[in-house]
Amino acid sequence: MPIKVLPIQLSSLEDLVRLIADIRKERSVLISYKESGKYVVGFYLPPQVKNIHGIFVYTSMNELPDIISYSPNDGGVEVFKTEYIESPLYVNIFVSKLAKSPHEFVELEDVDVVKVDVNDIKSLIYLAYSTSFEHLIVPFMWYLEDENTFLINVEVPSSDDGEDNLLIFKFKNSDLNVEKPYLVYDPKEDSITFSEVPKDLSKKYVLIVKVKKFFMV
Repeated sequence: MPIKVLPIQLSSLEDLVRLIADIRKERSVLISYKESGKYVVGFYLPPQVKNIHGIFVYTSMNELPDIISYSPNDGGVEVFKTEYIESPLYVNIFVSKLAKSPHEFVELEDVDVVKVDVNDIKSLIYLAYSTSFEHLIVPFMWYLEDENTFLINVEVPSSDDGEDNLLIFKFKNSDLNVEKPYLVYDPKEDSITFSEVPKDLSKKYVLIVKVKKFFMV
């Protein structure tokens, strides 16, 4: 019987690679399987509600390499390669090819979802740093391209009545043009910019993960 997962479909392989390298680092492994003539490739995030085994973050591809080597900053440049690279600057991401999918996509049910609008992108950056995985040097937030919306989903401990809770912080702004993968906040200048690579330790960086389809609308 397949496991039950919530789906998050990303906009590109680059978004997927950036995210898994940020979270798993040298332990990065993607799983893949073929469906309708295309490869579905992704990895699991921990479940945030009961009765769900995880969240499957994925993208679809026509061709699939055996390995993807990624550096967020090699001489000031982000690099993607399809070969093993023996360098501390690179994360080698192996791709495990499965005969069939081990999971099935399900919808979010019987969950009290609390959506909170955030007034500005700076506030969302602060929340990204306070609510993300503790081991992350660079936290991340989702960016729903079709809706021009940034969001963070946060697991909330179950209440005494056993009800599942999920908290979603979101910020929608049509003025921000997301062309680069990192959002940068400079606390000294109180300014927001975008960057190709994380390079200045005095600033706060957030990885922007572009999403094609999120499990919550």
